[in-house]
Formats: sequence, C-alpha cells, structure tokens
Amino acid sequence: MDKIEEYINTTDKKEYINNIEVFRFIFACSIVACHILGISTKNFLVYNNFKFIYNNSLHLWMSVELFFIISGFFFIYTYKPKQSWLDFFKAKIIRLWPVMIFTILLFAICSLFKIVHLYFMEDIFTLLFLNGLNISNHITEHSGLGNLHPLWFVSCLIYVSVFYRYIIKNYGLKNFYLLLIILIPLCMHIHSFNIQIFGSIGIIRAIYGIGIGCALACFYINFKENFIKWKEVISTSLWKKIFISLAEIGIFAYLMFGLFLSDMDRLVEGDLILLFIFLFLLLLLNAGYLSKLFSQNWAVTLGKYSFAIFCTHSLWIDISQKYYFTKEIWNLVKTLPIKHPLIEIMYFGLPILIAVLFGIIVYYIIEKPVTKILKERYL
Repeated sequence: MDKIEEYINTTDKKEYINNIEVFRFIFACSIVACHILGISTKNFLVYNNFKFIYNNSLHLWMSVELFFIISGFFFIYTYKPKQSWLDFFKAKIIRLWPVMIFTILLFAICSLFKIVHLYFMEDIFTLLFLNGLNISNHITEHSGLGNLHPLWFVSCLIYVSVFYRYIIKNYGLKNFYLLLIILIPLCMHIHSFNIQIFGSIGIIRAIYGIGIGCALACFYINFKENFIKWKEVISTSLWKKIFISLAEIGIFAYLMFGLFLSDMDRLVEGDLILLFIFLFLLLLLNAGYLSKLFSQNWAVTLGKYSFAIFCTHSLWIDISQKYYFTKEIWNLVKTLPIKHPLIEIMYFGLPILIAVLFGIIVYYIIEKPVTKILKERYL
C-alpha cells in the first residue's frame, strides 16, 4: 500500500510502458472489423463462405473490454495527483475533440450530397461525452448514439475514470481497493447475464474493465522491484528467455485466435480477459523477444493511430452500408478470377483496410498537429 501511495502521489514524470501500445492499434482494427462485418450481415449472411467468416468473428466486440483494461492500467500508472478537474477535462478535450469535430464535419459535408444522414443533436451529445450514458432517447440508425456511435466507449471511459479519480482523491486507496473488489465481479456478472439494472450497459463494461486495469497497475507498482529482479534472472539464461518468449507468443496467438477466428462455443469473455491479463503481466516483465519487438518505435507508432481509426471509421460504416454492401457490387466482385474463400476475405477486408488507412491519414493531418498546437497553448 505504501509503495502505491508513494508512486501515485509523486509529481515526477512517470515512466511510460511502450510495449502495450501496439494493442491499441490491434483492438481498434478489430472493432472496425466487427462493425464492418456486422453491417454486411443483412445482405450476405445467406452465403456459406460469409457465414464461416461471420460465425468465427463473433468475439471481435470483446476488444472493447481489453481497451478498457489498458486505459485502467495507465489511469493509475500515469496518475497526476495535483491535476485539477478543469485540467483533467481540458486534457481530454484537447486530446479528443480535434478528430471528433473533423469527423462530424465530414459527416456534415457528406450529408449535403445525401451520402449519409447527419444526426446533429446526437453529435452535440457526443462532443459533450454524454452519448454513452443513455440519458437521451433519440431514435436514430445507431440506437441514438449519433454519427460517431462507437464513441460511447469514450464517454463511458471518461466518466468512470472521473468516478475512480474522485474515490482516490477523497477516500484514499484502501476504500478504492475495497470498491474494486466489490464492483469488478458484480459488474462482470451483470454484463455476462445481461441484467438490466442500470440504464447503460457501457458503463457496466467500463467499471469492471477499467477496474481490472487499475488492479493490474497497483499489482505491478507494488511488485515492480520483483519484476526487475525476475527480468535480470531471465536475461542471464538463454533457455529462460526462450521459455518466456514462447509463453508470450503462445498466449498472444491464442488471444488473437480468440478475437479473430473463434466462435462463441470455444471461448467466452472471461477467457479472453484472463488471457490478456497473463499476457499483460508478461509484457510488464519485458524479458521475452515478443516484448522487445513490441517496444520498437514502429509498434509504438501504430498505437498512436488507434483513436483516429476508432473515431473516423464510423463514416466508412455508413458509406459501406449504403453503397458497398449491395448485391450489385457483390455480383460484380464475383466475376473476378479469385477463388473462394479468398474473394470473400478480399471483399469484406477492403472497407476495413480503407477505414484503417483513412484513420492513419487523419492522425497525421489533424490529430497530431492540432493537438500539439492546443497542448502548447492551453496545457
């Protein structure tokens, strides 16, 4: 307890852990794939090859929980004790609004040409980070979440972080731990059995996902010296390093299989969370070859693209649904000299690839330069 209190109360610049960042990119891409595959089911579930692709991709949505775990970890690990509530929200606005406003403007422009529909009032709720709280009942194509419907995640992330931050600042770490012990299993149970107690199931998912990440951070801070010693012991033996590397690769491969290739009968949400926790701890140890690979600059850079991809792909969902996933386009694609199931993979993979590449472009032309200017001026 003393180590954790000392760590989170320090005002020094805190070390950042690079080899986790690549998972932001992986999970952002998996959510894009989840949404693209989801909107295509209306016209294409009748095809056997597509049934195989869809039925073995039903876990993609669980990437959101893993996103929450990463966010919870860094919420504690980069905790700023002297940051005011105003500065907290200011930092979030500077970090998120440039891409959000840019994407809403794109929707507005496209709506002028009847390409997509603009949900103006719902988008105001999104900019105020309220769309994940289910406090309004707009009837729209995306369950009242507006054009940036995936950003319910951001709304829930911010307000659960505010709640946890309030508990730590006003009631201390002991009460915070007690709260986590109660809320994590309770909210996992509520979500697993879809018990409609609260208005927003997203808040329930955020409470236990961020809570697990917080618990991981507290565990790591408390045993950080042991992690360093274990790493030194492993580095002295090639066989130990190979063993840890095989464990990293094996868990990573099984986690990716669970997200991208397994059906609902093979793994459940708790399995994937447990796998990710084991992998997370191994990456914190940072003793294997996979950990070193994910610490490289290219992997860290990929992680920086995640929010732009996550935010802007909502535009490509609407465009793809209206103009791409049609029987006319599919009949045209089937004339290509490509064998099954490669043609289905190519057909459904193209809008996913476009959404990811577009998000990367937006990162460089909007997110990176604009947030840099705003941080220099207002933070």
